[in-house]
Amino acid sequence: MPGNQARSPGPDGIDHPAPNTFATKRDAEIWLTRQKAEILNGDRLDPDTGKIKFGKYAGEWIEGVS
Repeated sequence: MPGNQARSPGPDGIDHPAPNTFATKRDAEIWLTRQKAEILNGDRLDPDTGKIKFGKYAGEWIEGVS
């Protein structure tokens, strides 16, 4: 029996899947509730942020402060 999948809206407006599936629908709903709370509190981190290479990030930052 497959696990329960949950999706949460990202900062790009696209629904992104949870990093894993959940054993029960209730577990998936709890994860979604926590994601919504993070968004409402302004604590939500973009999971794709860590995929940016440091050199690219640093170059853009330097251009922004010049």
